[in-house]
Amino acid sequence: MKAIQGVNAKLIIIGVLVLAISIPMEMIRSLVTERQDRKQEAILDVTSKWGTEQIITGPIMTIPYKTYYDDSDSNIKERLHYKHFLPKRLVINTKMNSQIRERGIYEVALYNSQLSLQGDFPNDLISQIGVPLKDIMIEHAVLSLGVSDMTGIQKKIEASLGSEVIAIEPGLKNTDIISTGFHSKIINLQRKSQLNFTFDIDLNGSESLSFTPVAEKNIVHLESDWKTPSFYGAFLPKSHSIGSDGFSSDWSVLNLNRNYPQSWDGTQHHVSDSNFGMDLYIASDLYTKSNHAIKYALLFIVFTFAVFFCAETLNRKKFIHSNTYWWV
Repeated sequence: MKAIQGVNAKLIIIGVLVLAISIPMEMIRSLVTERQDRKQEAILDVTSKWGTEQIITGPIMTIPYKTYYDDSDSNIKERLHYKHFLPKRLVINTKMNSQIRERGIYEVALYNSQLSLQGDFPNDLISQIGVPLKDIMIEHAVLSLGVSDMTGIQKKIEASLGSEVIAIEPGLKNTDIISTGFHSKIINLQRKSQLNFTFDIDLNGSESLSFTPVAEKNIVHLESDWKTPSFYGAFLPKSHSIGSDGFSSDWSVLNLNRNYPQSWDGTQHHVSDSNFGMDLYIASDLYTKSNHAIKYALLFIVFTFAVFFCAETLNRKKFIHSNTYWWV
């Protein structure tokens, strides 16, 4: 009975000590969480002025058209539709220059990217709408490109469609697919030649850059002086290399790899699930390491006491601390 009582007493003391040690551990956890929140505030303060995480979507061609129906009073009414067409081919070449900005004790990863987008649309888009030509509002057709944070645009965007230079206007005429970006009115949509397009964009951003594979065939090349990239999203690079001068990566994505077609009406499909890209990963993030250490702290504390308890129980000896403290 005394042995049982001794074992129970030791277990109770161990439990009390574990709880006592857990108190400062939780205080440290709370401090780390507070510092992480402040870090996010610092990052937001810097990136809101420079440019946040950037997502490039498009270009997308949108053509409005009308259909007719009878209402309850047998009156003929018009209904407006928006037909969205995706490119046949899209090639994106990106050169990224990165830097670290400090705000107090916090570090923020920023970049400037030079993007060149090239590709083409099929030249028979009007025939795919399937309504009489008089009901197609060709004069209101627009070419849109999604940029998630317009704050990051640094220079006038150079763009062309076919052999014509097109004027870029801020904002979007239609938000069925993308919510932020810019657009251009399309001139002479009934041309017989192929609708080739080019966009040259100087864009600031922070922490990550990603793309949406909207074409039948998408080829993306990205090179940067950042040495610790972290690739994410629906598709990993087909090939990449990382060296002392930075990294380069190449993606190749087909329309069969995603779950939406090349054209549709309205908001039938969403394209964001197929995004892919890279993070500017900071390997020496102190708060991430601190969180990992705290998660395992309790395990090491319990394991240490358990080892001493088992050793003493098996040897039937009393454990004595260096301060001549006796277990009872």
